[in-house]
Amino acid sequence: MEHSIFPYLTLHEIHRVIKPKGYLYVEVPAPDTSCKHQTNKNHYSILGKSMWINLIQRTGFEILHVSDIKFTVPVGPEIYWAMIQKKSSQ
Repeated sequence: MEHSIFPYLTLHEIHRVIKPKGYLYVEVPAPDTSCKHQTNKNHYSILGKSMWINLIQRTGFEILHVSDIKFTVPVGPEIYWAMIQKKSSQ
């Protein structure tokens, strides 16, 4: 998702094509960590956790679970957010 210029539209299209009651797993890097993902020229959407959750909910998914994935790379600590969501039955 961080590679999408328009993550809301990307999530909206995923919601459109996923089957009713289908699941979606999204994993995105956090901003301002050791790897400085916001400076990567291929990363257009490095957003905060609450913004990702809000975008996912706005497109019609129900958030089922959010996890912080913390690990260390050679330059220091990193964090990614993993979110599991479900499309409503409609």
